[in-house]
Amino acid sequence: MKRFHFLFSFTLLLGAALFVAWVFLKSPGSEKKDDDKKDDAEKSRIGLNEKGETVIKLDAEMQKRLGLGLVPLAEATNRAQIAAFGRVVDPSPLMMLHGELATAESALTSSKAEAERLTNLFKSGENIARKNLETAQTQFRSDEIKVLGLHRRLSLEWGEGIARLGSDGLHDLLDALVSGHVAFVRVDVLAGDALTRDPSAARVAILGREEQPMTAASIAPAVATDPKTQAQGFLLQIKDPPFPLRSGAAASAWIELPGDEQKGVVIPRDAVVRHVGASWVYVQESDGEFVRREVAHAVPAEKGWFVPHGFEPKENVVAIGAQAILSEELKAQFGGGD
Repeated sequence: MKRFHFLFSFTLLLGAALFVAWVFLKSPGSEKKDDDKKDDAEKSRIGLNEKGETVIKLDAEMQKRLGLGLVPLAEATNRAQIAAFGRVVDPSPLMMLHGELATAESALTSSKAEAERLTNLFKSGENIARKNLETAQTQFRSDEIKVLGLHRRLSLEWGEGIARLGSDGLHDLLDALVSGHVAFVRVDVLAGDALTRDPSAARVAILGREEQPMTAASIAPAVATDPKTQAQGFLLQIKDPPFPLRSGAAASAWIELPGDEQKGVVIPRDAVVRHVGASWVYVQESDGEFVRREVAHAVPAEKGWFVPHGFEPKENVVAIGAQAILSEELKAQFGGGD
């Protein structure tokens, strides 16, 4: 009987001990320790190399799950370029000026004809009052001065290139502006970046449509200085843009400078990700390690972004799944779950 009581008591004590252990293991403190271990494991996947660049480690299974696609960087050459910023120009003032000029030219044609008619009649001995002849000649000179003033205004506000188009050329230009086949973009270089030589070409990108840069058909110095920026400006003409250019839309331009070409690489657009206000690319450093490297001084190219420094030809970059790697990096840094 005593043996039975002993076994019964031992069983109760053992059960109580197991229950206490189970409660302890399930306590918030123990779960926190497990989470801490998990966080430590996640954080061990990222680090810094000797250049201070962020390195994230991804095994083959994780790379497959993220669907990463690698592309070797292609070597390229490009002329030195300088950045400029501005907006799509509203053509309404040019249209109003053209209307005034067309009206003035029409009046000039009429007054000139009338002055010539009266002059011929007066010379032929017709009974024409000299006062009427003088009035016609005065009106002709007044209309002539007005047209000349409008032409000068056109040149001062829009440049010699547009002023030399003449009435028919200006009419065709306005038709193209209204239909969207032509647009003007006014850009200014940054303070201190004034150009001492005429630029040879320019490429323009509209905010939000940077993946569709456009080559300027012509580039001319702006006739006036922006009172706010006090910087050197240029008027760029875009022909047949791939999408409508709305007046006032913010634009960036890369103005090509004459001189020797510089070497670099072309980075695919899909390889670039945005983080903390900068552009980055993941470069494969080894089979399981990827370095997040900043993209600086990039200019648009036909197949991506031309970068003169910081990358080497044939380096493999993540062109598919770059955003997924960034997400994994942030999860590893902050201990987030899937």
